[in-house]
Amino acid sequence: FERQCKLALHGKLRKSGAVKKVSEVYRPVGEVGTIDRLIKDYREGSDEWADSSQRIRYKRGFALDKISKKFEIANVADFRRGDIEKWSGQYPDVPETANEHLKAWRALFRYAVKINLLDYNISRDVEYRRRRNPEGFHRWTQQECERFEPHHPIGSEARLAFALAIYTAQRRSDVVQLIPAYGSYANEL
Repeated sequence: FERQCKLALHGKLRKSGAVKKVSEVYRPVGEVGTIDRLIKDYREGSDEWADSSQRIRYKRGFALDKISKKFEIANVADFRRGDIEKWSGQYPDVPETANEHLKAWRALFRYAVKINLLDYNISRDVEYRRRRNPEGFHRWTQQECERFEPHHPIGSEARLAFALAIYTAQRRSDVVQLIPAYGSYANEL
Protein backbone atom coordinates (compact mmCIF):
# COMPACT_ATOMS: atom_id res chain seq x y z
CA PHE A 1 0.00 0.00 0.00
CA GLU A 2 2.80 2.42 0.90
CA ARG A 3 4.49 1.71 -2.43
CA GLN A 4 1.24 2.52 -4.27
CA CYS A 5 0.88 5.77 -2.34
CA LYS A 6 4.43 6.84 -3.23
CA LEU A 7 3.83 6.03 -6.88
CA ALA A 8 0.57 7.96 -6.78
CA LEU A 9 2.24 11.00 -5.28
CA HIS A 10 4.69 11.05 -8.17
CA GLY A 11 1.91 10.62 -10.73
CA LYS A 12 3.02 7.18 -11.82
CA LEU A 13 0.04 5.17 -10.59
CA ARG A 14 -2.84 5.64 -13.00
CA LYS A 15 -4.38 2.42 -14.16
CA SER A 16 -6.55 2.39 -17.22
CA GLY A 17 -9.37 0.03 -18.06
CA ALA A 18 -13.13 -0.20 -18.15
CA VAL A 19 -13.66 -0.75 -14.42
CA LYS A 20 -11.47 0.91 -11.83
CA LYS A 21 -11.49 0.19 -8.11
CA VAL A 22 -11.09 3.01 -5.64
CA SER A 23 -7.91 1.41 -4.34
CA GLU A 24 -6.41 1.49 -7.86
CA VAL A 25 -6.93 5.12 -8.83
CA TYR A 26 -5.07 7.84 -6.95
CA ARG A 27 -4.12 11.46 -7.37
CA PRO A 28 -1.69 13.56 -5.35
CA VAL A 29 -2.95 14.75 -1.97
CA GLY A 30 -4.88 18.00 -2.20
CA GLU A 31 -5.49 17.81 -5.95
CA VAL A 32 -9.01 18.65 -7.13
CA GLY A 33 -11.03 15.46 -7.35
CA THR A 34 -9.46 13.68 -4.37
CA ILE A 35 -11.34 12.80 -1.21
CA ASP A 36 -8.89 14.86 0.84
CA ARG A 37 -9.57 17.99 -1.22
CA LEU A 38 -13.32 17.36 -1.25
CA ILE A 39 -13.40 17.10 2.55
CA LYS A 40 -11.35 20.28 2.88
CA ASP A 41 -13.62 22.15 0.45
CA TYR A 42 -16.74 20.78 2.19
CA ARG A 43 -15.55 22.08 5.56
CA GLU A 44 -14.56 25.46 4.15
CA GLY A 45 -17.29 26.17 1.62
CA SER A 46 -20.37 24.12 2.39
CA ASP A 47 -23.45 25.87 3.76
CA GLU A 48 -24.53 22.53 5.23
CA TRP A 49 -21.32 22.35 7.30
CA ALA A 50 -21.52 26.00 8.34
CA ASP A 51 -25.18 25.70 9.38
CA SER A 52 -24.67 22.49 11.35
CA SER A 53 -24.64 22.52 15.13
CA GLN A 54 -21.37 22.15 16.99
CA ARG A 55 -22.31 18.59 17.98
CA ILE A 56 -23.05 17.58 14.37
CA ARG A 57 -19.77 19.13 13.19
CA TYR A 58 -17.92 17.21 15.91
CA LYS A 59 -19.50 13.84 15.04
CA ARG A 60 -19.35 14.33 11.29
CA GLY A 61 -15.85 15.79 11.50
CA PHE A 62 -14.66 12.68 13.35
CA ALA A 63 -16.09 10.47 10.59
CA LEU A 64 -14.66 12.70 7.85
CA ASP A 65 -11.21 12.55 9.47
CA LYS A 66 -11.31 8.75 9.40
CA ILE A 67 -12.49 8.78 5.77
CA SER A 68 -9.75 11.25 4.82
CA LYS A 69 -7.09 9.17 6.51
CA LYS A 70 -8.14 6.05 4.62
CA PHE A 71 -8.95 7.53 1.18
CA GLU A 72 -7.14 10.87 1.05
CA ILE A 73 -5.66 10.42 -2.45
CA ALA A 74 -8.52 8.37 -3.90
CA ASN A 75 -10.34 9.85 -6.87
CA VAL A 76 -13.90 10.88 -5.92
CA ALA A 77 -15.32 10.05 -9.36
CA ASP A 78 -14.23 6.42 -9.05
CA PHE A 79 -16.20 5.67 -5.87
CA ARG A 80 -19.09 3.23 -6.17
CA ARG A 81 -21.99 2.34 -3.92
CA GLY A 82 -20.24 -0.91 -2.96
CA ASP A 83 -17.27 1.04 -1.61
CA ILE A 84 -19.55 2.92 0.79
CA GLU A 85 -21.33 -0.30 1.83
CA LYS A 86 -17.97 -1.98 2.44
CA TRP A 87 -16.84 0.95 4.59
CA SER A 88 -20.04 0.76 6.66
CA GLY A 89 -19.61 -3.00 6.96
CA GLN A 90 -16.46 -2.58 9.02
CA TYR A 91 -18.65 -1.67 12.02
CA PRO A 92 -20.85 -4.79 12.36
CA ASP A 93 -21.22 -4.50 16.13
CA VAL A 94 -21.77 -0.75 16.22
CA PRO A 95 -24.51 0.20 13.76
CA GLU A 96 -24.75 3.71 15.21
CA THR A 97 -21.12 4.38 14.20
CA ALA A 98 -21.72 2.92 10.75
CA ASN A 99 -24.73 5.22 10.36
CA GLU A 100 -22.73 8.29 11.47
CA HIS A 101 -20.12 7.48 8.83
CA LEU A 102 -22.85 6.99 6.23
CA LYS A 103 -24.26 10.42 7.11
CA ALA A 104 -20.79 11.87 6.57
CA TRP A 105 -20.48 10.11 3.18
CA ARG A 106 -23.91 11.38 2.15
CA ALA A 107 -23.12 14.96 3.10
CA LEU A 108 -19.78 14.77 1.34
CA PHE A 109 -21.21 13.39 -1.89
CA ARG A 110 -24.17 15.82 -1.77
CA TYR A 111 -21.58 18.58 -1.77
CA ALA A 112 -19.66 16.89 -4.60
CA VAL A 113 -22.85 16.93 -6.70
CA LYS A 114 -23.47 20.56 -5.80
CA ILE A 115 -20.01 21.62 -7.02
CA ASN A 116 -20.36 19.44 -10.16
CA LEU A 117 -17.68 16.96 -9.18
CA LEU A 118 -20.20 14.09 -9.43
CA ASP A 119 -23.35 13.59 -11.46
CA TYR A 120 -25.30 11.96 -8.65
CA ASN A 121 -24.91 11.06 -4.99
CA ILE A 122 -23.81 7.42 -4.95
CA SER A 123 -24.30 7.12 -1.18
CA ARG A 124 -27.97 8.10 -1.40
CA ASP A 125 -29.17 4.52 -1.95
CA VAL A 126 -27.00 2.92 0.75
CA GLU A 127 -29.28 1.82 3.58
CA TYR A 128 -28.75 2.68 7.21
CA ARG A 129 -27.83 -0.18 9.53
CA ARG A 130 -30.50 -1.38 11.93
CA ARG A 131 -29.94 -0.42 15.54
CA ARG A 132 -29.42 -3.23 18.03
CA ASN A 133 -31.67 -1.67 20.63
CA PRO A 134 -34.63 -0.02 18.84
CA GLU A 135 -36.72 0.31 22.02
CA GLY A 136 -34.00 2.30 23.82
CA PHE A 137 -32.77 1.79 27.35
CA HIS A 138 -34.69 0.17 30.17
CA ARG A 139 -36.41 2.70 32.43
CA TRP A 140 -35.77 2.05 36.10
CA THR A 141 -38.75 1.16 38.26
CA GLN A 142 -39.36 2.68 41.70
CA GLN A 143 -38.14 -0.56 43.32
CA GLU A 144 -34.86 -0.44 41.37
CA CYS A 145 -34.29 3.16 42.46
CA GLU A 146 -34.96 2.23 46.09
CA ARG A 147 -32.46 -0.65 45.88
CA PHE A 148 -29.77 1.61 44.40
CA GLU A 149 -29.77 4.29 47.12
CA PRO A 150 -28.67 2.16 50.13
CA HIS A 151 -25.69 0.76 48.22
CA HIS A 152 -24.30 4.19 47.28
CA PRO A 153 -23.90 6.66 50.18
CA ILE A 154 -24.66 10.35 49.83
CA GLY A 155 -21.55 12.09 48.53
CA SER A 156 -20.43 9.29 46.26
CA GLU A 157 -20.13 9.99 42.54
CA ALA A 158 -22.67 7.29 41.69
CA ARG A 159 -25.23 8.78 44.09
CA LEU A 160 -24.60 12.26 42.69
CA ALA A 161 -25.15 11.07 39.13
CA PHE A 162 -28.29 9.22 40.22
CA ALA A 163 -29.70 12.27 42.05
CA LEU A 164 -28.97 14.61 39.15
CA ALA A 165 -30.61 12.23 36.68
CA ILE A 166 -33.71 11.55 38.80
CA TYR A 167 -34.37 14.94 40.39
CA THR A 168 -33.38 17.35 37.61
CA ALA A 169 -35.05 15.44 34.72
CA GLN A 170 -32.10 16.33 32.48
CA ARG A 171 -30.89 14.27 29.56
CA ARG A 172 -27.92 11.99 30.17
CA SER A 173 -25.63 14.24 28.11
CA ASP A 174 -26.63 17.24 30.25
CA VAL A 175 -26.14 15.35 33.53
CA VAL A 176 -22.60 14.45 32.47
CA GLN A 177 -21.86 18.15 31.97
CA LEU A 178 -23.21 18.99 35.44
CA ILE A 179 -20.95 16.58 37.32
CA PRO A 180 -17.56 18.32 36.67
CA ALA A 181 -19.08 21.62 37.85
CA TYR A 182 -20.05 19.92 41.11
CA GLY A 183 -16.56 18.45 41.49
CA SER A 184 -14.88 21.87 41.43
CA TYR A 185 -17.49 23.22 43.87
CA ALA A 186 -17.03 20.28 46.26
CA ASN A 187 -13.27 20.94 46.48
CA GLU A 188 -13.97 24.43 47.81
CA LEU A 189 -16.12 23.14 50.71
